[in-house]
Amino acid sequence: MNETVPDPEPADATATEATTEATTEATTEATTEATTEATTEATQSDRLTTMYYQTATDLWVRSTRPMTPTLLCSSTAPLRSLFAGSKCFPAQ
Repeated sequence: MNETVPDPEPADATATEATTEATTEATTEATTEATTEATTEATQSDRLTTMYYQTATDLWVRSTRPMTPTLLCSSTAPLRSLFAGSKCFPAQ
């Protein structure tokens, strides 16, 4: 004897379809939001930031990679500027 399984009621099929669609939409939205947030954080933390500052005798540069300051030029040492090969400070 072969028993036939009746087709699901149209209301059940519609409810299943609506549930599947809502679940898919919520999952996609959450995944997109998490990916965007992670990408933004990675981009911001990977961004190179450069700051220049000058003391009475020296010109320094500091960037986020590496965090240690680098001496660009000094009036107390015979260093040349990294900018166009000119001296940092005018001769006095």
